[in-house]
Amino acid sequence: MLRFDELNPDSQEFFSKFKCPEDGPPPWTPLKNRRLNCRILIATSIAVVGLFVMIALASIANVPFATIPFATSVALVAGAPDSRPASNRAIFFGHLLSASVGLSIVAIAGGGALVGSIAVGLSVAAMLAANAFHPPAAISPLIISQGHSELSFLVPVLVGAVLVIVLSRASEALQCRVSGDVEVSQSERSSH
Repeated sequence: MLRFDELNPDSQEFFSKFKCPEDGPPPWTPLKNRRLNCRILIATSIAVVGLFVMIALASIANVPFATIPFATSVALVAGAPDSRPASNRAIFFGHLLSASVGLSIVAIAGGGALVGSIAVGLSVAAMLAANAFHPPAAISPLIISQGHSELSFLVPVLVGAVLVIVLSRASEALQCRVSGDVEVSQSERSSH
């Protein structure tokens, strides 16, 4: 194995940027930061509870959970509830537009990988054009192109989008309380 002192001077200079200080790596701080720990606990709880509720509802409705595109949406709103992609508008219209684009393209061109890829690209364009960019929603056209192309696909998508919005607002409110931030007003949130 090559040792650091055997490298040429240029390589040593480059790799020295990645070395830990002589006294060792910096301590891992999340456990020492109460506010960060609370935010992590809130995000984790929101994600677990949110996905559990969605799985339970999918089971009751006899809808395969794998066809409902919300795991990444829940992760986004749990971890970054105040981000633009986690806004009410982005969540609701992002999922609605993506599913609608997917259903339309599959109705016109059939299913398959190429059609699914085109539908995903067009759903991204639609979300951006509508100022409702919610990246997790872009999976819907791919799911639709793989055989879930019934119009009824919109029902669990819209119900799920509303549940994700509720989770997002709960996560945001809890995290604002923990951090001591002033809660963002509904008008400010909608403008995102």
